[in-house]
Amino acid sequence: MPITGFEVSGFINLGTASQLEQEARQAYEQGMRYLLIDLGEVDSMSSAGLHSVLVISKMLASDRADQRTDEGALANRTAKSPYLKLLNPQPEIKRVLNIAGFDKFVDIYKDKIQAINTF
Repeated sequence: MPITGFEVSGFINLGTASQLEQEARQAYEQGMRYLLIDLGEVDSMSSAGLHSVLVISKMLASDRADQRTDEGALANRTAKSPYLKLLNPQPEIKRVLNIAGFDKFVDIYKDKIQAINTF
């Protein structure tokens, strides 16, 4: 299965979050179904950035046979997405993701090969 990788840098905030969503949507429309987002160069992530990750996760689960399970997992934060993984968030970004509960429905990795092998 092909895996798409995004390398994001700088700030993911109200001014840039929509660009991340737009690029993910374009890739999705071109056939991308598995996404690894490398956050290693992200300096700051606002609630708009968190929202973008959620939107992308829902988009990736939207046309699956197990959509109901995926949406339930996202809503209840009880299971992790098999379609989206996050890589290398800086400690502060990882803290924000954990506080917001994203670690409950999106796997977060430090090692790229390990992340890829979990798809």
